[in-house]
Parts: sequence; C-alpha cells; structure tokens
Amino acid sequence: MENQGKILLYDGSFNGFLTTIYEIYEKNIMVMNIQKTGTCQNALFTEIDTIVTQVAKAECVWNKLRHKNYNALKNIYFGFLSEQKSIEWLLYQYIQKLYARDVLADLYYENTTTLKIGQIAKAVEREKLSLEAKLQFQVTKDDVYLEIIEPEFNIIPLVSKHFRTLHRGKEWIIYDAKRNYGIHYCNGAMEFVVLDLENNFLFEHKRKDRKKIRKDHNPELWNDYFKRTHIRSRIHKMLPSRAVA
Repeated sequence: MENQGKILLYDGSFNGFLTTIYEIYEKNIMVMNIQKTGTCQNALFTEIDTIVTQVAKAECVWNKLRHKNYNALKNIYFGFLSEQKSIEWLLYQYIQKLYARDVLADLYYENTTTLKIGQIAKAVEREKLSLEAKLQFQVTKDDVYLEIIEPEFNIIPLVSKHFRTLHRGKEWIIYDAKRNYGIHYCNGAMEFVVLDLENNFLFEHKRKDRKKIRKDHNPELWNDYFKRTHIRSRIHKMLPSRAVA
C-alpha cells in the first residue's frame, strides 16, 4: 500500500502545534493530517505519531516565522485560537507557503488557503476588539472584579494585555465559561486559572438561561448575586497540561 503519510497528534496547545511543525521539518515527515490528542479520525491503516510538546522547539518555529513575516505570524496565532474544524491542517499548508518563500509580497491573495486563514484571523480579531470595548466587570464580595464570557473563539489569551493596562490597580478575572478557564490578574502578575464553580448559581443554569437572566431580567438581580459571592477561594491555577499557549 502506498504511504499516504502520518497523522500527527499533539496536546492541543499552541506550543504543541508549533512543536509539531518543527518535527515535520526536522524529520522530513510526510503528513496526512494534524489533530489534537483524543480527536483522531480517519486513522484506519494510517500510521499515527504523538508529538510531545517542547517549548524550545516551539520557540524556534515562532522565531523563524516572525522573521519571515510578522503579519502572517499574527494570522497563524489568531487562526489557531479560532478552533475551527481542521484549522491545524489549514495552518500547516499556510506555513508551508511561508517557509517556501524568501519574499512575501502578497501572500494573502495568492490562493484559497491564505485567503481563508486571513478571513478567520480577522473574525477572531473582531471578537477580541468587541470584548475589549464592551466588557463590564462585576465586583464580588471579596473585591475581585469578575466577568464571565462565552465567546465564539478562544480569545482569552488575546485580551490580557488590554485589561492589564486598563485595570492594573485591581484584582480581576475574565472567565470563559464555554472553555472552563480564564485569566486572573493580581498585584502585577497574571496566570491562567480554572474556577471551582460546582453547585454555583451561574453554572447551574444552561447557557441560554444565564444570558436571559443577565439580559432580560432586572440587572440588579445579576449585580446582587456577585455582591454576595466569594470568588477568591474558588481560584485554582491551571495545570500545565491544559495551558493554552
């Protein structure tokens, strides 16, 4: 049977994806697909390799791409955070084009792959900017500023700089309920966290119910809930295996 290439599995992090790109070029791997561990499909009669994330290798790829084209690098990161179906394969094809060129005069309009990545990245950026403009913190009983969001894209890693600058004197959390992680800022330090919200009002309701409570009912009901909630004791540092970047 003709070798059609391997399926490469990685841990789902951006560093894991960049490590995978490093291994492809370092070992001259023929690739059929790149998928997150636990989501492998179409693997019948196909060789599968699992890539172990190595930050040094990820940084090597990051730096090479940055020297190639900084705007394209932004597209790659934003595209990755879109979590679109088969985004890894699209990004791999995009990176192939970057690596193959010395000068990238007009990469974005060359073909459907580069156009698609550009469109996806712009959609992610629009949601990022919208959140930065509209987010309104609620203050918990222990004086932590908290906002719970459910964005279409995984934009938490993109908004930290904006809110660190805007609210540097406060302790705050922006929490993605859809992906169950957030960013916690306190005393000049920021980290990714998970919140212990089991048996909690905000998570006992379905997503559409939470939106209705917040949007359609008396806003004072929503605000009053936060004023009665202790959140600091529910904060837990995210395990390295779940790290986003």
